[in-house]
Amino acid sequence: MTQLLSMKDVDEAVVLTFDFSDGLALGETLTSIVNTEIVVNSGTDANISLLLNGAPSIYTGNIAVAVPVIGGLVDCSYMIKVTCNTTSPEKILSVSAILPMNR
Repeated sequence: MTQLLSMKDVDEAVVLTFDFSDGLALGETLTSIVNTEIVVNSGTDANISLLLNGAPSIYTGNIAVAVPVIGGLVDCSYMIKVTCNTTSPEKILSVSAILPMNR
């Protein structure tokens, strides 16, 4: 499932929260971030890598990931997908969200 985030102004720098709690069983937590992928969902952006504003990090009791973002282009939206390992070796989880932009 992909969630729709609140619209972000292109001049803002914000930290997005990706909550993995729905996929974690009682006592399970996130152990590492495998990948953070950003693609253009709509519009055009040739410099998509500039959207990340630092490294994503696990926090909130090891059940969520903070993804700092900055900039973006007006009338674009971005699909951000975070994939993490868990304390259960057989379980790898991904959470996706669409981030729309405006001015």
